Amino acid sequence: MSTKSELAGRPGNVGNSDRGSAPLEFMMVGLPLLGIALVCTQLILASYCHNIALDAAVEGATAAAVANGGSSAGEAAALNAVVSQLPNASPSVILVRKSGGLATWQASVTLQTQVLLFGMVAITQTAEVVDENQ
Repeated sequence: MSTKSELAGRPGNVGNSDRGSAPLEFMMVGLPLLGIALVCTQLILASYCHNIALDAAVEGATAAAVANGGSSAGEAAALNAVVSQLPNASPSVILVRKSGGLATWQASVTLQTQVLLFGMVAITQTAEVVDENQ
């Protein structure tokens, strides 16, 4: 009768069929899952940046539309809203008085920030809001 160590060297042995499959399984399953997770994280961060830009546009348009507001108060409010949530962002705020009344303002906030994925990819989000004080 053959011992187990003698059978280990023979081709076609059941004990040797799994040898070397771990790196292959990692390449076929692990790396695509890691890529999917990184893409989902990138999309979540982009959505978060868009929400911050939208919130800043709302704050800026609202501050400009209130009585005695004006463009300087709206720009300051929009920049404050961005910097309080993303200190390393570089926002640009444009406030324009729209036709339709003295207190109708459109705020356009463009927000550019660096994300620590895929080699420091820059995400740029733009949000525009029209607010009217009636």
